[in-house]
Amino acid sequence: MNLLKKLSLGGLLLFSVTAFSVTAFAAAATAVESSQDGVASKWTIEKSGDQVVGNIAWSINFTINRPVGDVWRHMKDFNSWMDDLHYNCVVGDAAEGSSIYFTYTDKMYAYLKKVYGTDAPQNYKKTLIVRRNEPGKLIVWEELSADQQKTISYYVWAFSEHEGKTA
Repeated sequence: MNLLKKLSLGGLLLFSVTAFSVTAFAAAATAVESSQDGVASKWTIEKSGDQVVGNIAWSINFTINRPVGDVWRHMKDFNSWMDDLHYNCVVGDAAEGSSIYFTYTDKMYAYLKKVYGTDAPQNYKKTLIVRRNEPGKLIVWEELSADQQKTISYYVWAFSEHEGKTA
């Protein structure tokens, strides 16, 4: 897949986020025009009885020099721009309340083996519940604990447009 050709709408900047890496793809560096662009993470580790809980919050902010409609058409299909994960559907079209999932691609398995020296389970699958989906504006997913009793993480993708640019 020629990602740069696929995303040549005036230089889209897209991020692929996994638990292991953040990879930025850019067709043209001029697409980034905001001093607010950046990546930040915050984390805490808490102990509750015999359980250790890690809380991680990632914030990725960037500006794309295109209207939100142009950006949404590409962003909503994560499989068109992520090469380390594979989603079972076009996530931006998933109905609220439905379940979606992703699996690792061969590239991710190779990465884990090379960097961490481990063989990840070949049947890895993470299921997420679509809690909110406003095309062109917002996607919110929720991940439940293995016993389905607690929310263990949220994933939020928010888009806004100002003066013809998407943030």
